[in-house]
Amino acid sequence: MINKAIKELNDEFGSTEAAISEFIRREYKDLPTAHATIVQLNLRKLYMNGELVCTKNGRYVLADATEKDAIHPKNNFSSEVLPKRIVDRKTKKLRGKEIRMVKVIWGGPLSSDERITWELEGKMKNLYPYLFS
Repeated sequence: MINKAIKELNDEFGSTEAAISEFIRREYKDLPTAHATIVQLNLRKLYMNGELVCTKNGRYVLADATEKDAIHPKNNFSSEVLPKRIVDRKTKKLRGKEIRMVKVIWGGPLSSDERITWELEGKMKNLYPYLFS
């Protein structure tokens, strides 16, 4: 439902949670009363699995769409910050659940400064599989 909503809304900057929820309300009639909460939880789940990307302004985009944008320059000719390499791995243990993390060095093709962050391994494998080969 969510993937269909994002594809059909076709917003170039991504779709808001409210727009996705409203699209689903229009398309599907017999929804539970907790529909908005269920959409919110599923958006978070899809984001954590790497199927969706959440932009800085809180809009959701399909992960395969952002991968295409990362390869080609954007319309405003700004350069995309891409991961350069993975330098470390760790597993976080939370309440009986294990979360695999990777330490990523980020930088643009024209940028001399680098940024280092910890990211979810599954998300990075989906978005940037070449880092794991």
